[in-house]
Amino acid sequence: MEYLYNQNLKRSQKERYTQKELARQLGWSEATLSRELKRGMVKQQASDLTTYQAYSSYVAQSNVKKNWEKKGPSLKIGQDHQLAQTIEEMLLGKAMVSFGELRYSPTAIVMHFEKQG
Repeated sequence: MEYLYNQNLKRSQKERYTQKELARQLGWSEATLSRELKRGMVKQQASDLTTYQAYSSYVAQSNVKKNWEKKGPSLKIGQDHQLAQTIEEMLLGKAMVSFGELRYSPTAIVMHFEKQG
């Protein structure tokens, strides 16, 4: 798609394909093509310092990944900084027991808090 779109930009205005024709060539709906172009549109600068719009599949993919990271519920630990510090100390072995330092596995930490509450 990137190659097809960017080659189309190099054509003269009369010979340029419309977005509808590009979508038909790709076998996509016009709406899908429009959304994809919106995701990956970047400003480029030519050697004569003029700017133009082009499509970058890399930019489109990184925008999709950013949006994926935003999905899902927030962490249950939330703003409980004391709990986060305790868990960190248990993982790193800073938790003191009668016979020295002890490092807990994540499973052991869960079991500890299930017992202790």
